Amino acid sequence: VRKSDGMLIGASSIRLHTDDGSWSFGYNIRYDCWNNGYATEAALCMMEHVRKNHDAKHFTAEHAAENEASGRVIEKCGLHYVKDGEYTSFDGTKTYKSRIYELNEGE
Repeated sequence: VRKSDGMLIGASSIRLHTDDGSWSFGYNIRYDCWNNGYATEAALCMMEHVRKNHDAKHFTAEHAAENEASGRVIEKCGLHYVKDGEYTSFDGTKTYKSRIYELNEGE
């Protein structure tokens, strides 16, 4: 929610992958709110929260390959591109190319 006027601008989440101990994060920001630093601010806050409360050191993130702005957000959070991937829409009808990033502060 934007502090200045209380408008909902998006959503974000972070979750633990129990198989490898990594934390992945994501965000969705209203199109009319892009390029204001909101996604970067949200992602950095989520990362700091799990660092402080769960001793997190391994982070991953993925974005649609054509969404280069999301890649810049992920890089601003300190993650580095590691490989191409793909993901499927929630309803399973479409597959999208993606770029996968990682940061491992424990190494």
